[in-house]
Amino acid sequence: MFTERIRRHQLVAFFVLAYSISAVAFGVYIATPNLPFVPFWLVGIFSPTLAALAVAGLVGGSAEVGRLLSGFTRWRIGWRWYLASAVLMLGPLALAMGWMALGNTPPGFAPGVTAWFLAGQLAYTAISGPLAEEAGWRGFALPRLQARLGALSASIVLGTLWAFWHVPQYFLPTTTMIPFPIFVPQVIALAILFTWIYNNTCGSLVATVLAHFWFNFSGAFLAGWLGLLPPMLLYVGGGIMAAVLTVVVVVFAGPRCLSRRPVADLPFERRELSVPARVSDAVL
Repeated sequence: MFTERIRRHQLVAFFVLAYSISAVAFGVYIATPNLPFVPFWLVGIFSPTLAALAVAGLVGGSAEVGRLLSGFTRWRIGWRWYLASAVLMLGPLALAMGWMALGNTPPGFAPGVTAWFLAGQLAYTAISGPLAEEAGWRGFALPRLQARLGALSASIVLGTLWAFWHVPQYFLPTTTMIPFPIFVPQVIALAILFTWIYNNTCGSLVATVLAHFWFNFSGAFLAGWLGLLPPMLLYVGGGIMAAVLTVVVVVFAGPRCLSRRPVADLPFERRELSVPARVSDAVL
């Protein structure tokens, strides 16, 4: 009976579990900061993937887990979609070039920064978000939301829940986060763009991991270690760029599927797409 209830309410189970794992992991560390940080950090950031694996395994066993992870094998997506995945870095990079062209000189690396340190930061940037989260948000939640809502509505719902999932991280003493009033609309815009990429690459998690990575790279390196532009300029200017790109994508690709591909080629079940659903129904 428990398994059947989870099967009927997979999205509720996923989001509750992802939020709970994150809250407990980060909450325990915040309450007892003398404990080692890395284990709690890893559990917290991987909570969407852990929740997705748990629910998928419970309702469908190894076959459903395999289907969940199959998006990581879809790497033959064409150079245009690799380029689309990099737009969230190329736009801020152009902004940085413009900033420096106005006579603003980057401060350079801080003393003691080495090539090995920067390599470690690249690995951290890849893990803390892209690899840790995408199997949950895009691999598990997005196809199920799109089966009940149109692509745009599903992206807004997912983007909102994705943004608020980050709240515990704002209380970590060692983490620098984008100001929350800027962060929420920015993440919703990202969710729409990631859905556009996901739907047009037949559900490639490789593509969304890369898009997520390049977005994080812009904050960690362009406005961080490389110091090519001030962080607030990146947040505001990059946010405006993302908003404009989102509008273009929605207008060009259409809000229903965020893709011009035939509906039968899209990576989600389509049995309910023809019937508009309430947002509240999407998680029941």
